[in-house]
Amino acid sequence: MSRTAPIGVMGCLPRLPDEFPLTYPENSGNMVHANAPMRMFDSTYFIKDHNYTALGYDNFAAFVNARCSHLIITLANTLKLGDTDDTKYQRLLDFLTRIEKPIVVFGLGIQSKDTDLAQAVLPAKAIELIQYLSTRAQLVGVRGEFTKQVLEHLCGIRNAFVTGCPSIFSNPDAFTALRANLKNPVGRPAFSGTKYFEEAENRLLIDAVRRQHWLIEPVNKFNHQYYLKVVTDTDAHEDVPYFLKRHTPARDYGSDHFVRQYFLTRYKLFRNVGDWYKFNADTVSCTYGTRFHANMASLVSGKPALWLTHDARTRELVEFMHLPHLDVNAQELNDTTNLAQLMSYENFFDHLPTLHNNFNHYLESNGLPTRPLKF
Repeated sequence: MSRTAPIGVMGCLPRLPDEFPLTYPENSGNMVHANAPMRMFDSTYFIKDHNYTALGYDNFAAFVNARCSHLIITLANTLKLGDTDDTKYQRLLDFLTRIEKPIVVFGLGIQSKDTDLAQAVLPAKAIELIQYLSTRAQLVGVRGEFTKQVLEHLCGIRNAFVTGCPSIFSNPDAFTALRANLKNPVGRPAFSGTKYFEEAENRLLIDAVRRQHWLIEPVNKFNHQYYLKVVTDTDAHEDVPYFLKRHTPARDYGSDHFVRQYFLTRYKLFRNVGDWYKFNADTVSCTYGTRFHANMASLVSGKPALWLTHDARTRELVEFMHLPHLDVNAQELNDTTNLAQLMSYENFFDHLPTLHNNFNHYLESNGLPTRPLKF
């Protein structure tokens, strides 16, 4: 089949509904991963858009089998070590067995706090799913070496291939812009956190508030509830999120003080990547924090980022991709006055051609068009 044939895409959501994050829990960072294949290839159809019905197909599997060259599935953190629920794996497996075209896995990762393979356990259906995917793809794309080791150890597959995060190659112009923005930064830093109640991240959050850095919120509904409150209510001090109130004196989050003003002027939440990338390009000097894809959204926008690692899944990505990173508890983070001094991109640029060739080998092996590189 010609490479101009459309490509089916499923997995992570490329955009989020208005109900997110209050009644629709999700991580907006997953949109960065979800949009990667759509930005890489000319003609893609996402399973939940239902635009394939206009072509006369009642269901997505029938459309893929009749019209598409491949099905790309963005899996991200689908696997979780120690998980005991087989349900989601069975549903996905049942659907994929209906697909007749090659299946390409983008960025499969495993959620895990540590990297002790001796303690690693996956449900039986998760293992069955991975083994099935291994038979349907030339190379199964995984985000890091730890995930590859787990799949080899628990699932017995031999074609897991480390790509890092595919979204890094979704904008060919990003690296040229990154070089320019490293030399002449414009805008203000942006912070994104994961567990605001833990000491290190709580300190970074409060520091971001005091320094008037942007707060880009990928998940937390309490921050968003407070933001919605302050835009409609002049006296919202009782609704300050508990993780801010716990370490902030009452006088600092009262109705007239800077916490309310901060959320009015520096808080951002995105439900589509177009707005997110434009915001980064226009107003952000750099990003930092523990949210991997919030930082990746910055890099894809041509702005530098500093990854703060707190678990195995983040570490395996930043180490493979040679991205600038520090442990979230690092003493260097006690002073965020000049974040540029904490992030060096020399190692990343030195390895970028190798990372690019590695990713193109993965694409070509799976019968997909390769990606250009400009930097």
